[in-house]
Amino acid sequence: SCRSAAARVPWPGMRQALIRRGWLLGLATLALYVAVAPAWIVEGDNAELSGLAALGGAAHPSGYPLYVLWLRMWSWLPAHSPAHAAALATAILTAIEAMLLQAACRAWGARPAAATIATALVVASPVVLRVQSQAEVFALNGVVAAAVLWLAAAAGPVRGERRVIGLALVAGLGLSNHLTCAFIAPIGILGVVRGFRESQRRPWLVTGLGIAAFVAGLTPYLYLLVAPATPASWGKLSSVGDVVNHVLRRDYGGPGELSPHGVHVEATENLDALAATLGRAFLWLPLAAALVAWRKRGGETRAAWLVWLASFAIA
Repeated sequence: SCRSAAARVPWPGMRQALIRRGWLLGLATLALYVAVAPAWIVEGDNAELSGLAALGGAAHPSGYPLYVLWLRMWSWLPAHSPAHAAALATAILTAIEAMLLQAACRAWGARPAAATIATALVVASPVVLRVQSQAEVFALNGVVAAAVLWLAAAAGPVRGERRVIGLALVAGLGLSNHLTCAFIAPIGILGVVRGFRESQRRPWLVTGLGIAAFVAGLTPYLYLLVAPATPASWGKLSSVGDVVNHVLRRDYGGPGELSPHGVHVEATENLDALAATLGRAFLWLPLAAALVAWRKRGGETRAAWLVWLASFAIA
């Protein structure tokens, strides 16, 4: 009897980790993306990033040094080709994104079932599956966005100065990967304000720690100064001025030139395309199921949801 009781003890904890903490979802995501990871170069920036994974160097503006360093760190993976190894490294990022996003959904008030459904919709959506199953910078951008959502939530994992430091570090790392993570700045600012209110330390000390963490997150840009000028590299950056111009996308005409064709597109057209893509991919039914499974709990304020909507509108 004692032996059988002892054998049953680990299972509730394991179930808690696998289901409620998103480990099972992360493993399923990793298995899916490893299965579909292309063995060869496919499209877009995949050739450049796969080459950088194998050889090193600076990516096209704004450089994306954090992602390049991630690819270099996993270049040893056994694979059919450098492109396949880079795709596998990106699959790991997508699995991490799934776990963080599920945790963020729960921290914002979703039931475990709703959080799992919503996250599964993201990682299984056709656009995300196509882009993040190959070497592309957007998987790491998704990790950053999910981490900000999780850390900023009222029911997030940390409080006080730890919340401020965590958000500042993630912000710096995010900007070291893809500058569009700045679109969720309202949520990050919400979390920082909460951290200051929760902290028992002096505000100037918390401010200093936050600034130090943010600067630490930007240090991957130093890689651009020492990156070799390989055939896959966007030239050789030899000075701080070169790095600044690279980050500001001077080769493309400056930070305002977000479109490669210089064509203005109305926001309503993008929203219509988003709605059509979601409807065509999922026929709306799973999205409706996620909304039905949602349960708003006390813990998030109305102001927090307004900030969330502001970030969505900016993006």
